[in-house]
Amino acid sequence: PPPHRTLPIWQVVKKQISSTDRMTILATDDVWEFLTNEMVIEIAMKHASPLDACRAIVAEAFRQWMQARGLTIHTE
Repeated sequence: PPPHRTLPIWQVVKKQISSTDRMTILATDDVWEFLTNEMVIEIAMKHASPLDACRAIVAEAFRQWMQARGLTIHTE
């Protein structure tokens, strides 16, 4: 086995969902490392489809990850 292991520290929030809640977002720390709550909500609110919102959030987190490492994506 590898000499080092990373163990997650779980954050669990219990909330009663109400009719005024507009969305629930579950994401890994890979998203939250690069995007704030406000950024994620702003991105999600631009999309009528939950799938489109998820794709946009992941794409922005990936873009921020690449930028933090000085990397770029070359598309044709």
